Amino acid sequence: MPHPLLAEAVARAAARRGWLDPGEVKRLTATLTDLERTELPAALRQAGADLVAAHLSELLPPSEHPGFGRWQALARLGGGSMGVVWLAAAADSPLVVVKTALATNRAPLLSGESGGSVWTGGAHEESMRSPDSELQLRFAREARITASLNHPRIVPCLDGGVSSDGTRYLVLAWVSEGDLAAELARHGALRPVAALAVADQIADALDHAHTRGVIHRDLKPANMFVREDGSILLGDFGLARPTSAGATRLTMAGVAVGTPNAMAPEQIDGRDAVDGRADLYALGCLMFVCLSGRPPFSGRSAEVMQAHRTAPPPDLAAATPGLPDGIVQLVARLMQKRPEDRPDTAAAVRASLATLLASLGAEPGVPVRLRAGDIEHATGPVGDDLLLHGPDGDPAIVLWNRQRIVLGKQRAPGIDLVVRDYPEEVHRERISRVSRRHAVITMDGQGSTRIEDLGSSNGTSLDGKRLAGLAPCVITATADLTLAGVAGFRIRPAAGCVVLERTGNRPALLYVMVSEGVRIGSDGDVNLPGASTTIRIEWRNDRWLADGQPLPDELDFGGMRLLVRPLGGFL
Repeated sequence: MPHPLLAEAVARAAARRGWLDPGEVKRLTATLTDLERTELPAALRQAGADLVAAHLSELLPPSEHPGFGRWQALARLGGGSMGVVWLAAAADSPLVVVKTALATNRAPLLSGESGGSVWTGGAHEESMRSPDSELQLRFAREARITASLNHPRIVPCLDGGVSSDGTRYLVLAWVSEGDLAAELARHGALRPVAALAVADQIADALDHAHTRGVIHRDLKPANMFVREDGSILLGDFGLARPTSAGATRLTMAGVAVGTPNAMAPEQIDGRDAVDGRADLYALGCLMFVCLSGRPPFSGRSAEVMQAHRTAPPPDLAAATPGLPDGIVQLVARLMQKRPEDRPDTAAAVRASLATLLASLGAEPGVPVRLRAGDIEHATGPVGDDLLLHGPDGDPAIVLWNRQRIVLGKQRAPGIDLVVRDYPEEVHRERISRVSRRHAVITMDGQGSTRIEDLGSSNGTSLDGKRLAGLAPCVITATADLTLAGVAGFRIRPAAGCVVLERTGNRPALLYVMVSEGVRIGSDGDVNLPGASTTIRIEWRNDRWLADGQPLPDELDFGGMRLLVRPLGGFL
């Protein structure tokens, strides 16, 4: 019998890899529900999800998978050298996340536990702390810490244990809407009131953890999960550490643990006396990202960590003009180099945030939607991003409903445009010079377009001149953009949009970032050979419109027709 949530798990795991957009997730879930596992490949191809069908083996667990107690693995969400993360469900539950740790030894089950669930919040800690590996000891500690934290702003721990094949696992609630990193990668900076509301909720979670002797040590947007109403849940306590005297150390003295973009100086130095104020420094970094759309420092990991240790806190007022002084001052205090110069506690930070939120007309402690007027984007016939194309493929026009796009080499979360030349097999060696995350283009909402190199190894050039350092370059007129000396675009700012035209390779494929609208046809921002009319396409009231009317499946430009479909996995 098929599991009733199998289709949704597969669709959401594919979306996490960037293969599907939110609208496609809904459509595929509805189409594939109640199918047997063996029927999925053919049904996916029939539904137009060829990419998902081709990689289905990456998503589905082995047919002989033993499961995790009463939880059945449905789709692989991610994983790496430390373990695998699954979407799973029990017969009477919604989807959950199951984290596993790779076992080097098979752990013995406790007597009478034939189902494999032996961990109950730390009661059997010693059974999991066999002399196995530091990874499994860390996993056991994460399980114990996560289970001890019971707070509405922390991802709930539902279960944990050791499966019948010796795999250690931890069961967590699943937040289907996604994480803050994906939100920022898709749209860039948040409104000030939304950024403050995010910080307030994370500070609330930190206050709960710190008063229980736990510091998180890995405070980054990818570990913060966003519900539709704007509420935030803090997760992933895999690097969390107890602060109590005598707590077991799983990291050698002098070794830095965390994420470079949000590590406090004392954390980078690997000092023993790291306390909750290191998390508050990371909270300041988070606020900087949310308010400016970029991290405080850029470059390679070593350069970023050195900047956190020695460089003055970056000027948020310069990065985001017009912010209230109180916000700028709070971020600067949080990002002070010496812990004693920061606020003492997360509760003190919340008090400052409450004053700032009230000054903006928001109620402290109440979630704020991250996007003004946001509703679920899959309400119309298409998703957020569009592909317009001719019957034979060209011309092809990608429309992004966003004001920030990241260009890079590989298809991965956070990359909006995979830079490639066609046919790929001919140009693969040249394009390999492009960095994984190479450059970012941003419209700031005030008529300005910026291009910034993201610390790529082979550089980014504008009109033949390499961008100096890591400072954003403002684009006011049409310019030639080159990545790594091999991938060329012509970037053209227009009223309410930015057009990227390919140069030298497949010129019939172009991309448009849409903030207000774009005119396509015989005389517009995008000119179509053979067209005799012009159509304005815009995103308004959470849907795409063509000349003010709901967008049809096909657009007629008077002598030329373009088909309309969701962008999905097309890059």
